[in-house]
Order: sequence, then structure tokens, then C-alpha cells
Amino acid sequence: MQAYFVGVVPPPVTGMTSVTKAVLERLETGLPIRRHAVSRPGWASNRVWSVYKHVALLRQCVSAALRMGRGDVVYCAMNADIGLYGDWAIASAARLRGARLIVHHHSFSYITDPDARVARFLRIAGPNVVHVMLCHGMRRRFSERYGPVQAIIVGNDAWTKAAIPVADTPRGTLRTVGFLSNITREKGIDTALACFRALSAAGRDLNFVIAGPAASAEIKRELDAFVAEDPGRRRLAGPVYGAAKTSFFEEIDALVFPTRYRVEADPLVVHESVSRGVPVLATPRGCLPERIGVAEHIGPDDPSFADWAAQKLAAWHTDPDAYRQASAEVLRHISDRDREAERECQAFLDLFRPDALGAERLPLAAPKSPG
Repeated sequence: MQAYFVGVVPPPVTGMTSVTKAVLERLETGLPIRRHAVSRPGWASNRVWSVYKHVALLRQCVSAALRMGRGDVVYCAMNADIGLYGDWAIASAARLRGARLIVHHHSFSYITDPDARVARFLRIAGPNVVHVMLCHGMRRRFSERYGPVQAIIVGNDAWTKAAIPVADTPRGTLRTVGFLSNITREKGIDTALACFRALSAAGRDLNFVIAGPAASAEIKRELDAFVAEDPGRRRLAGPVYGAAKTSFFEEIDALVFPTRYRVEADPLVVHESVSRGVPVLATPRGCLPERIGVAEHIGPDDPSFADWAAQKLAAWHTDPDAYRQASAEVLRHISDRDREAERECQAFLDLFRPDALGAERLPLAAPKSPG
């Protein structure tokens, strides 16, 4: 049996590419893997990279297709939009050559909005495919949209937890609130700023740190104006990676994540936060409710989130015992989650055994029309 890997790895560094790289590294520790990986060249602008990526992936799909044979296993990270045409190619080759296909989903884009290309992919791939979903909610919603599939659950944190040890003790007091993401309106920066301003207006003695790259000059001006209102308590950290990200999480005591991004899936930043005992207040998008694990930390998916989060943070600021309890709750969840994530990771690796039965066997039906 030969195993094949088809996917995008850093650069660029995104949640999806970071997880895909971690999957590849884990597979390479125990299997002979034929890499068909794509990365962004240093010379490629954002616009050029978008085109280059899809062309390069299609080329890698064709290259893998020419080599695979019966009994082989092929791993690919599912794309969205135009990238699905390359996925058609790998699905066609795997089915024609009798190889098993493992498809790793990273996006809610084709779950939130139906995509006929995904339904076509399922018809092309046939029954000899296992889908890797990020959480139970993703599997349920995918099946509701396109029909039952063979699937296992493997959260993104299954691949990163070894690098992020769980804190031994809960946080003690709430002094600093943070926001970390690509800074866009879809990621909720306007909601976060409204929450922070409401806390300041209420006289709360809190600091605020905003980290991540600003998506536009307009948003950067809004951030600068926010900091200028009270520069002693407000700070822009900019993009943070490595040690700078660790310092960010050491500085903050709570993270506000009011995303309304329609394709939000399983952001690693949430796992990084709760592992350190830093509670996350978030909207119920994607896999966030399962990853955060505390129902009271999931707020409304509308503009009222700002007031809801401000009230929650104010209560924690007033009552340190309540805050410590909130920190302890997320640490209990992440400790339980770590054991579950290890089982998920092993179930994924078992798919590459020659005798693997694959996933939980659901009754298969013809894929639904996504209309």
C-alpha cells in the first residue's frame, strides 16, 4: 500500500495550512508518504497566489493520479469554490484506480451555502471515501445538506495540542481583555470595539489589547482612533506569531471572538486561549460551541453580542471568584477534550492501515441536490 498526500502547506500560515502541515508531519513519522504539496512562492502577490495555488494543486492532483493504484490511500484537504475542480480530478483518479480516499474538510463555505460542485464531488468519489470533519456540528450539517456520508470527527486541536500544554491552575483576576484574529468586520472587530467602549464607559478598570493584521487602511484608522481615546489602557499588538503570540496570551485574561464570518470553522486561536485558562466569549459559529465547551460563554449571533459580552466581562471583573470559576471551567473542558482529541487523532491514523474499515458506517444515500 502506498499513501499519497495532496494539500497546501505553509507558507502562507493560516489555520488550514498549519493543520495540513501537522497532518503531513504526523503521517510521515510512521508511513512512506508521497508528497504532492503546494506552498506560496515568495514572489507571489495575493492575487497571483490565488491563481497559482489552484493551478499548482490541479497539477499535483494529476501527478498523484498517474501513480496511484488499487489498495493505495489518498489524503486530500477539501477545497472550496474553484479549487473543487481539482478535487474532482483526485476523486476521479482514486475511484478509477481503486484507491481509498480520505477527504479532510476545513471550511463551512459549502455547508453554509449549498454548492453543486460538492454534490458532484460526492457522486464522483463514490462509496470508497471517508470524510474527516472538524466537529459533530460540521458532520451533522454536512449530512443535512448533502446526504449521509462515512465520517470521523477530528478537531483541529488534535494536531496542535502537543505544542500547547494545558495550564495547571485557573487565572485569578480579570485585568486585560484581548481580541486576536485577522482584523475584519466579518471577524467582528466592530463588535469587539463596541464591547470595549461599553466597558470603559461603565468605568471598568480594564486594559484592552488587539492583535492581528488589519485588513484595510480604513480599519487601521478605526483601530488607531480607538487606541488614541485612552492610550494608557489600549494597545495594538499587530500580527503575532510564535513567542509574540505566547506573550499575548500571557497578557490577556479573556478573549472576545465575536465572529460573524459565514465560513468560520474551527479556529486554532480558541484552542490556544482556553488551554491557557483564558475564557473565550464567542458567537455560535462553526465549531466554536464544541471547542469552547462552556455554554454560558457562547453569546448571541447578532449586534447584541457587544452588550452581552460587556455584561459578562463586567460581572467577572466585579467578582474574582466568578472569573476564577470561569477559567477553571474551560480548563476542565480542555483537559477532557485533550483525551478525546488523542482518540480522534488515532482514529484518523488508523484509516491508513491496509485493513482499515474506515469511519463510522452511516447508511449511505445518493447525495442530495444542494438546491
